[in-house]
Amino acid sequence: MQFVSAGRHGHGHGHGHGHGHGHHGHGGSSNSQCYQAQQFFNQWWPQSVLTSVFQTLCYRVGATQAWTTLQGLLGVPVTGTLDQATFQALLNNNNHALLAQQLLAGVTTP
Repeated sequence: MQFVSAGRHGHGHGHGHGHGHGHHGHGGSSNSQCYQAQQFFNQWWPQSVLTSVFQTLCYRVGATQAWTTLQGLLGVPVTGTLDQATFQALLNNNNHALLAQQLLAGVTTP
């Protein structure tokens, strides 16, 4: 029996998941962020208008822009990504419909 190769498999796949090179306007990386955001919103607020609005904007202007605008509205530190502070603020905000309206108004579409 050859045991030398045991434990060596496992690295080797795992590189190459950089999807796209991001040079075409709405690079692939922001789409995966949008997908994560979609999962997040669907898990916590599946019926919320904010869920669909954020989704629409995310794919239109990119995840960073969408989160940045939302964070500005929530009054949390702007990081451009979903973080703990943003999550807390969303949990504490009971008017997601208003947030959605402000988000639509606040995002400048190209």
